[in-house]
Amino acid sequence: MDDYVDQTMLELDRFAIGQPVPRSEDPVLLRGEGHYADDVSLPGQAYAVMVRSGHAHGIIRGIGAAAARAMPGVLGVYTASDLEAAGVGTVCCDAAFALEGPFTTGNIARQSFERVLPNTLVEPTPTDHFSEEERRGRLVPDRHPDEHATCYVVQGRGLVVISSCSHCGVLNAIRTAMAVSGVDKLHAVLGGFHLGVAPPDYVEHTIAELKELAPDVVIPMHCTGRNFIASMRAEMPDRLIDWNTGSRFTFGV
Repeated sequence: MDDYVDQTMLELDRFAIGQPVPRSEDPVLLRGEGHYADDVSLPGQAYAVMVRSGHAHGIIRGIGAAAARAMPGVLGVYTASDLEAAGVGTVCCDAAFALEGPFTTGNIARQSFERVLPNTLVEPTPTDHFSEEERRGRLVPDRHPDEHATCYVVQGRGLVVISSCSHCGVLNAIRTAMAVSGVDKLHAVLGGFHLGVAPPDYVEHTIAELKELAPDVVIPMHCTGRNFIASMRAEMPDRLIDWNTGSRFTFGV
């Protein structure tokens, strides 16, 4: 008999899977005013195409790219072997990692009221980082142990935090970035805040603590949810920045 009850799974049943979700983007789309990545056209813009095998479960023994490279207008053709030859590979950022200009937070410390809200389910594999509970052979909520944020320090302005999807909490991400960088002034936070499925009191609590951090700019994207954005318009209208696909932001003095 298994008496284990996962609260996040209960929230998934209530807020996500199989449930109707109010939509706010439809009026814009119905008027033909939607913005998509394909609408972006910049001077000198190049286009990338991902070429996949035309055979399901096919065994790829080699890739001939010479003909494609010789075609007019083709700037480059890159395969896994090209990336390996260039020394491009996966970098584990479980600890803070300095890049050329930006830095990553490393694993995000979970020190606020925030929790992982309903999102994806994961299936254990023979070699992984899952707990014994997750190895019991069923789908469980993803706790996102490897999520991190990418950050910059803008001289004279403060810290810019680019969240991944904030499954670990946007406040946790900001405070971890502050601890890693030693910079307490938050200039901007942008990215997904994963509050679309959050109850109203959770959203209000997030905004109250965000106000205490006094950011100059807040740019909530994709999974943030309309409730947070609506509350931001009421509580911090001068800090909220709207965006569309293809928007570009420059932070500096």
